[in-house]
Amino acid sequence: MKPVSFDSQSYEDQNTIENYQLGELRREFTPNVRVHMMFVALFLIVASFQFYRSFLKGDQSFSTPGLLPYAMILLSCLIGLIALYRCRKMRISVHEYGLLAVRANGVEAIRWDEIAIVWHKCTRNSKGVTHNYTPQRRDGRQFKLGYFFSTNQLLGGMIEQETTRLLFPEALENYQQGQLLSYGPFTLDQLGLNYKGRSLPWSEVADIQVVRGHVLVKEHDTLFAWANVVYGEVPNLRVLQRLCTRILNRPDEEVWT
Repeated sequence: MKPVSFDSQSYEDQNTIENYQLGELRREFTPNVRVHMMFVALFLIVASFQFYRSFLKGDQSFSTPGLLPYAMILLSCLIGLIALYRCRKMRISVHEYGLLAVRANGVEAIRWDEIAIVWHKCTRNSKGVTHNYTPQRRDGRQFKLGYFFSTNQLLGGMIEQETTRLLFPEALENYQQGQLLSYGPFTLDQLGLNYKGRSLPWSEVADIQVVRGHVLVKEHDTLFAWANVVYGEVPNLRVLQRLCTRILNRPDEEVWT
């Protein structure tokens, strides 16, 4: 869907919800823009004060070339404040049958049955683990959640839950019919898992785990993982999870930790 103008925003929101038949509102997510604006504003005040002090002292750096760094810093702060101000009304609402995203440049919606893939990337940094979610339509176009929302685990979990509910039955039926299913570097069928030209029968699969952002497939009576794949390389990881759970006849907590 092409984003529409923010003019008559409430009307456009409701019109989009009705056109896409998104159903009842379940939860709404809004960004904490004020905190970011306060941080940028504080930095702008400090930079302006330092600029003014240097000017009063007659700092030799206030030649034309010397002014450029100061000007760039102040301009960047102003641009940042303007951008954050435009984001103050952004939100993503989760509905019964899809998502509604109100962005700085318009409104966009997507139904759960339009989503073919959910990419869930996991990265570790000094502050811990960051999860990033990106839904992808059946035509290949991605539905961008945006900076303030793509790392929200509650929102990402709701997206994965709803899409898995629709995608899993189809995946299970294809598996039961003997078809070969692909999940990024993994392929699987009734015989077992395939990874980088190697095959592992289901009877030899000891465990499948997610550990520190990696998907690990473990084989019976071996110390090292049979396969070790970065979390974000596997599309529809929750669907793969449920499929492996069903095939191995184990509870979720035993297969996916």
